Amino acid sequence: MTDLGRTSLGLVACLLAGLVAAGDEVYLKVTAPGLQRLVIAVPQMPIAAGVDSTAAASFTTALRDDLNMTAVLGLLPDDNARLVEIDTRNPVLTRQRWRAVGAQFILAGSLIAAGNQLTVDVKLIDLTSGEVALARRLQAANPLAATMAHTLANELVRVFTGRPGPFLSRIAFISDRTGNKEVWIMRWDGGEPQQLTSHRSI
Repeated sequence: MTDLGRTSLGLVACLLAGLVAAGDEVYLKVTAPGLQRLVIAVPQMPIAAGVDSTAAASFTTALRDDLNMTAVLGLLPDDNARLVEIDTRNPVLTRQRWRAVGAQFILAGSLIAAGNQLTVDVKLIDLTSGEVALARRLQAANPLAATMAHTLANELVRVFTGRPGPFLSRIAFISDRTGNKEVWIMRWDGGEPQQLTSHRSI
């Protein structure tokens, strides 16, 4: 088998999605006609002292970009989010305020430094019931902050549809950026390009 053939098979394996576990709650039936996107608020997460600012920005940008690309979720506009007055002593009132500006769910969390790693604690809260639909703690080295965001985005899509999102998928392409045509792979959003072949020709 050629290197290109092996690469293609590897890419197919990367794109295979797992099935939802029995008993998991699913908020949407994706095949339903007239499906409307659920609106999720993703306010700026508090950043603890010592957190690498580049890693934090990479995580936040990748997560918002992923969620913006889904067919089932829509981000609450920043202008709407700025209208919400947070009352830490009255979470019920705060949830009502988020719903009043159009949000149905909120992803709340914080970014914490752990050496050269970034730790993210998040909770996805149903603004109607107040129930926690998802709670996760993720940790990765600072250079992998975007990958951690893609992992979280996949989990969020799974909560709403029963199947994980596609955000850790890889795309193969031919590039001559080294002066010769070679096979490369990258994330769906163009991030983390990696050269696979070094044959000086394709």
